[in-house]
Amino acid sequence: MALLPAVGVWDAANLWLDPHESFTREPQLRDHRPLRAQAVEMATDLRRRFLAERGSLLMISTPPLEISDSCLWQGVYTAVATLNNVLEPSPANRRQAERAFDGLALLATKGRPLVRFMMPADIPVEETGLWYHRDARWQWKEDASIDSASGWAFGCVVALRFLPSRRTEARALLTRFADALIDGGYRLRNSDGSPTRFSAMGGSLVNSPPGVLVTLAALKALSRENPDSRYGRAYARFLAQGQNLLAARAASAPVPWLSKTTNHNIAYLALAAASLTEDDPERWQVYARGLLRLESLTDKTGNSFWIDLTAWTLEQGGTLQRGLAADPVYRRYREPSPQRLRLAKTSMLEWHYPFSKQIRVVMNSPRIDVPFVHWPLGRRFPAQPLPIYLRPASDFVWQRSPGDLDNWPGRHGERSFAPLDFLAAYTFGRLSGALSAAE
Repeated sequence: MALLPAVGVWDAANLWLDPHESFTREPQLRDHRPLRAQAVEMATDLRRRFLAERGSLLMISTPPLEISDSCLWQGVYTAVATLNNVLEPSPANRRQAERAFDGLALLATKGRPLVRFMMPADIPVEETGLWYHRDARWQWKEDASIDSASGWAFGCVVALRFLPSRRTEARALLTRFADALIDGGYRLRNSDGSPTRFSAMGGSLVNSPPGVLVTLAALKALSRENPDSRYGRAYARFLAQGQNLLAARAASAPVPWLSKTTNHNIAYLALAAASLTEDDPERWQVYARGLLRLESLTDKTGNSFWIDLTAWTLEQGGTLQRGLAADPVYRRYREPSPQRLRLAKTSMLEWHYPFSKQIRVVMNSPRIDVPFVHWPLGRRFPAQPLPIYLRPASDFVWQRSPGDLDNWPGRHGERSFAPLDFLAAYTFGRLSGALSAAE
């Protein structure tokens, strides 16, 4: 726990060194349609081109697929499909949410307790590498990572809470997940028992904070009804060690001159999962403050997904929020909240689909119309987030730097990426109040 004050000092130094300007510019539109119309188009395209196995498994790109963190994105997709049914209940939306959850469950049928990637065997993929397996029915890649577990657990927790038709299955799925973690020494493992490359979920001297948060989320969800169960006892040990405090406070550690937005992304997901399972006011507020810390570190990025996910997650706390009323960080968060939600909307207005999700040559570094700033040691970045239509196409735009300049030299139109990122931000924007149904 002696590390906690050091985290605060590190944050202050990082913010002091950060030369980025506040996100104040007006949106630059390429698609002038209402966001709802854009969301309908993207949702239709996602169902048409990016779902496999009768709509249960998400393909983050068009084939040949890269074998990456499809487990992470399946979790986000499951959460989005589930909450879309909360926003607009219908038999079709419920079925889509149920199928997304069923795809999430498939990822826990191999490995211990998860795989990084799983698809029907007949879908073309690119480089397979180590830990790749296949049989007559499936192809999969083991070596699940903390990223994989963070997205997977987030989707499972959201389904457990907001998808009644799969609640029993979600609890059983979390039970198998937690059993594998406990029996495997809180490490993600391959089917042969070997630990994956990024495996420390609480069973190491130095653990991944998002991994610990995911473990805590699973144990808490399973121990609520019976604190004396093996899950309750394991949860109590984590609390006695103070792992929840450190994991929440240091969920993502920014590095000056090399901001790892991918780390921020899984930190948000893991903190949200832990928050959604916690019913103790003091412990919930630990996770809430972790989210507020990330907000303070990333608010210059105009990241719609993070802003709206944070606002929605905090609202789910209900009466648990009362203990935050005197927290100065929380007061700063609540008072300028309309400004934050405006920033989230600004980024959403700057899409140009499908162009913004197709691989194309992007060379923004020589542009003379983009204001730049410099880190103290000379590295150059755009002063404010680039419009999304100018950024390189990627799997999930919100986990990439908003100052990305150049990408895909020599390639054009070879692959398209799923619009899950827009749909995730749109759904949480609707839920948080940043966007209305008419916009």
